[in-house]
Amino acid sequence: MKRLFGWVLLAAVVTTAVADENKKADGVSRDAIAVLKKTEAALKNVKTASYTAGFRGTNWVASRVPNVEGIATIGTRNQWDIDPFSCEVKITEKDSEGTLSFTAGSNGDTYFLIDSKAKTVYEDMDPLVLGTHSRNIQRVLAREFAMPNPFADAYKAGTVQMKDTAEINGEPCYVVYTEGKEPPAMTYYIAKKDYLLRRIVRTYKNGEGETGTTELTISHLKVNPSFVRDPFAVIVPKGFKKTDDFAP
Repeated sequence: MKRLFGWVLLAAVVTTAVADENKKADGVSRDAIAVLKKTEAALKNVKTASYTAGFRGTNWVASRVPNVEGIATIGTRNQWDIDPFSCEVKITEKDSEGTLSFTAGSNGDTYFLIDSKAKTVYEDMDPLVLGTHSRNIQRVLAREFAMPNPFADAYKAGTVQMKDTAEINGEPCYVVYTEGKEPPAMTYYIAKKDYLLRRIVRTYKNGEGETGTTELTISHLKVNPSFVRDPFAVIVPKGFKKTDDFAP
């Protein structure tokens, strides 16, 4: 009986070792998946999120993207796969002495951009109405708050790992790193207190194999706040003209 027990115990140890080796080989951490699942559940309770945002590039990517700061509000993606949003941003291009300031948004049907310098409100159903700065304006948007399945790609990734914990603006965070066949690799900084995102990092490699990142950092997050007015509706300031022309 003792010999039989010994063989059973040995078999269990070997089986566990093989399972651990397979887990290591495929690069998927059960703990990391569990954190993403909890974040996904927390995000489903978010109908609207408002926050202060900061976006920047690092290393070689820093020369390719501007620094963008501002405040943003994002709602739940609608049936046409449009994310309602509004934001007020300041864009600082590399080697620029000044900044560009814009207010922009969408109610899920039309898009708008308010150019204070031109005293003009541009509004149309075509997102191209946001003009040449559209991409940089929207860099402050954490789309994960609007997406129905924000980690679908992460679950398919070959690597899903927990990294050392970090603190973002005073918030202790779990750090989950994912890497699939297609770039970029993603790193999610998830607050321990509410399982919501506080930083999203995308990692890229250039032709020389050097890594660089874009980083979107979120602070002063408010979930499902109350609004005096519709946060996604455009308001034409006094003295401004309104047009359906595309912004330059």
